[in-house]
Amino acid sequence: MSNPSINLQDSTKSSRKPLLIIAGVVLGVIFIGIGAIYLTQTASNLPSFFPGHVAVSTTIHHTKHALVAFVLAVCSFGVAWFGLGPAQTKQK
Repeated sequence: MSNPSINLQDSTKSSRKPLLIIAGVVLGVIFIGIGAIYLTQTASNLPSFFPGHVAVSTTIHHTKHALVAFVLAVCSFGVAWFGLGPAQTKQK
């Protein structure tokens, strides 16, 4: 008779992988959107909850913030990509 706790652990490990992939893709898309907002909007047009929002600025764009958002997007997509890799097998 097989041990049910081992089967339960195997099923939870396999169910975490799709969640990791979905989370990586969703976060990547969000970070791309944030980076695009930082590149295209002036500091006064940024949403008030974004770091770098200035109420009366007309010319300041936040290029460094945009680059950080794009790097985070690439990292998030990388997490999703590596999550698509083959499952590890146990060797005896």
